[in-house]
Amino acid sequence: MSHRLKTMGVAALLMVAVGCSAGSFLLSWVGSGGKRQIVAGSINDVAAHLQASLGKLNIIVAVNPMDKDTIKLNGQTQSGQRFALVLKRQMTSRGESTAVTVEWEKDADEAFWATVLELLVKPPPTAAEAPAAAAGTATNP
Repeated sequence: MSHRLKTMGVAALLMVAVGCSAGSFLLSWVGSGGKRQIVAGSINDVAAHLQASLGKLNIIVAVNPMDKDTIKLNGQTQSGQRFALVLKRQMTSRGESTAVTVEWEKDADEAFWATVLELLVKPPPTAAEAPAAAAGTATNP
């Protein structure tokens, strides 16, 4: 066995021993750094709200359902940083909540995370508010 194969074998055993997968080394995504926000509401509603709100800021995201309890919103900030907003369903005694974290391909964009937090605390307009706002603007000269 060549020295290179032995080294790769030892590296693979070390990865297994410490619980790492090969995929975690193939991607350059960095974790959320402990940043997490819990939001009241279903995972689908939170995903739709974030997608629409970010779209209004000219940040287009692709919605990627991972499983029934996880959705990733992949996109790129205006500063060029690629991100994945990870939404995880959480059931509580008060109903469904959604945990939101962010993963970065390279360097974190703290201003973007602050924007996401603002969007999460700002509720989406309800169906009753949308026509009233449209009617109010239609009557103004």
